[in-house]
Amino acid sequence: MSLDNTALRQKDIIQSLSNNDMSFKELINDENLVIDPLVLVCLFRMVGSKLRQQLEKSDVSFQIEWTRALTEINKAGIEPSHLTIISRLTKVHLEKYLYFEKRIDILKDTSVQFCDRLELQLQNDYIGFVELLFKSRELLITMYSFFDDVDSLCSDIADMFKTLTEFLIESIVHIDFAKDHEIGMIQSKIRGFRIN
Repeated sequence: MSLDNTALRQKDIIQSLSNNDMSFKELINDENLVIDPLVLVCLFRMVGSKLRQQLEKSDVSFQIEWTRALTEINKAGIEPSHLTIISRLTKVHLEKYLYFEKRIDILKDTSVQFCDRLELQLQNDYIGFVELLFKSRELLITMYSFFDDVDSLCSDIADMFKTLTEFLIESIVHIDFAKDHEIGMIQSKIRGFRIN
């Protein structure tokens, strides 16, 4: 597939997602899908939108428990950035303060903030975007692990999120941002992803 055709393909994907003409599974299973930073961001927003719907169904108790968790994080002297919060909550605070049904809400919030950060990085620095995505692999794996054991009420969203994180993790492998790569090779690879 030529770069021109690839760019058109990516635009078609984004347009289809915007118009809800393409389902998530159809997109992920598309053999012609070319990994592109803009598409990754679009995919994250797509799932983030689904997760955001869960927050609307949560009750006041979630906000109370979330505030308690943040208080504990602040007491521990941890900078309350979203990436830090999700990591710390996953390993230390989550089981203590939050019920399983509320995990999706945290992932919703994190996915939106994470996506905003990716999008900002993508606009300003393509090389930095790949590096950020590469460094975020552990976070994605952590988020993926949230859904190892889900109940039927959120299984569809869980499957969607697991598929997305798996896709992102695989994307990182394909991008292959290795330390011994020449910067020119990385720039060339990113240039191939770029949609003009």
